[in-house]
Amino acid sequence: MKTRIHGLLFPLLVLPALAILLPGCSKTDDVRLVLCKEVTDRLLATMRPIEWLGDSHRIRRPEYAVIHLDFTVSKTGWEDRKVTSECYFAYDTVEENVMTHVDELSAYSTLPYKMTIRGREVPHRILQKAVSQEQIEGFAEFLEKIREAPRKLQAM
Repeated sequence: MKTRIHGLLFPLLVLPALAILLPGCSKTDDVRLVLCKEVTDRLLATMRPIEWLGDSHRIRRPEYAVIHLDFTVSKTGWEDRKVTSECYFAYDTVEENVMTHVDELSAYSTLPYKMTIRGREVPHRILQKAVSQEQIEGFAEFLEKIREAPRKLQAM
């Protein structure tokens, strides 16, 4: 009987926890877009604040997809304050399916293999380090949300 109660109790606790944790996740921004913005922000840390003007993507099927960002920076000395960055994502699916046709970006890796800022390629080693740091910070934030979930549930 105790096992049955625990089996029923687990979903009842997990569902509210997910309801608390998931609102912090964006439902409209693709993970590639978010990561490209975060890596751009990290690489241009000395030029803050960054004001995002727009974004777009283009796909060269099946080779790669590109997330294109337009933004301004506050650093003086740049001839124009409007700047662009692009993150390139490799094709990463074994088999095309309905999902890859509905959400074309889902067929591509979530980690960029190449990045440019103002048309200049970011050295691979620097890009890898920035992406790794963003992943570590994102994981730490996720763990913190998990730690906070029981307190939020108790406060309900």
